[in-house]
Amino acid sequence: MVTTTESIIKSGRLNYSKYGLGTNPFAGSVPRNDVEFVVPRGEEIHRALWTLRAGILGTSTHAVVVGGYGNGKTHLLKYLKHLVSEEASESDQQNLAIYVHSPGENFRQLYSTVMSSLGHHFVQEIVWRYLGFICLRHEDLLQLKDNHKQALRKDGRNLKKIVEKGDLLLSNIVAKAKDELLQKIRLLDYATAILHLVFDEYSFLAWKWLTAEDMPYDQRKELGLSMSINNDERALRAFLSLQALLKEIGYGLLVLLIDEFEVIISLPERNRQKVLNEIRHLIDSLPSNLCIFLACAPEAWRIILEHYHAFLERFTHTVFLTPLNLVQTEQLIIAYLNGARRKADHKSLDPFSSEAIELIHKMSAGNVRATLKLCQIAVDLGLMHNLQELRGEVFQSSLRRLLEPPQMGSDS
Repeated sequence: MVTTTESIIKSGRLNYSKYGLGTNPFAGSVPRNDVEFVVPRGEEIHRALWTLRAGILGTSTHAVVVGGYGNGKTHLLKYLKHLVSEEASESDQQNLAIYVHSPGENFRQLYSTVMSSLGHHFVQEIVWRYLGFICLRHEDLLQLKDNHKQALRKDGRNLKKIVEKGDLLLSNIVAKAKDELLQKIRLLDYATAILHLVFDEYSFLAWKWLTAEDMPYDQRKELGLSMSINNDERALRAFLSLQALLKEIGYGLLVLLIDEFEVIISLPERNRQKVLNEIRHLIDSLPSNLCIFLACAPEAWRIILEHYHAFLERFTHTVFLTPLNLVQTEQLIIAYLNGARRKADHKSLDPFSSEAIELIHKMSAGNVRATLKLCQIAVDLGLMHNLQELRGEVFQSSLRRLLEPPQMGSDS
């Protein structure tokens, strides 16, 4: 029996449990934030992983991921982010990976996107950890009690509870923290702004400044700030200040994953040169504990190769992502299916038949995004036609018909 469109609308959903799935695992053309797998592509993926491993071991190493639209660049960057987070949770070493969707039109925009990606809550937690660290460093001066020391050694963020109970005065701790932070960072206003994040009445304005928004004089005056982060040079100093703060609380490697780097080519030549120069200065300022991955379309990367040699010298590896072959297409589909299965099976293609895999691979030409789009449609078509397995003439013709461009009517 065919499931009608009317019945789907009335029920509000398709019954994916028929295929042992909780949902359609292929829905959405953009990879989810936590990508837990990558399809093996031989030397290409190994090169990316080697770059990351070198960074974890302490050497600043950088790479470019080059591939056509939909060939898996975003997927790979998010997988690298997952690896860094996973390693941090399984060891004492604290590393941080930040994914940004685009470099923006200038370095200030790139810095702003980095801060937004981290988020207000995460950065605020960093500040509480730093303040907890300062308390332990000056435990005699602050007259810490034994139970406070124990709580702060366990997690510096416990300071927030101690302050809320009235056992310690936050303003005294912040004053001491500011004195020490000013010795580590390159933007004096940064220490003032970031420490204001822990004060409820100033937190919003402080975050606005930290994300490089333009702030009128009266708002800056309220926080005691002399100027905004309103150009690329200050944005670079703010980024380096953030890295210094992270280092103070025990973070090691900072991994910056910049997607859609081809946007750079659309900028006027002067702006393009400035962005590339600031990224180069960032790399030169951090000879250790920094790892940058750029994801770029081939045409744009070719232009950078031809004209920006000083920038290129900072990147050790180039990872070329080619279209998937048939075996890799199958592995990709199985991985996505297992993400939605109630019980993972690393060999089962159900409900896909080998016939369906071959058709999808042929129609997608090995493009990752096109493959996922076709798989999403295929699963829904199978349920709409009540198929036990995705195969047969009805399935093939329906899939092809859905992807054909609409026929334009004739005026004659």
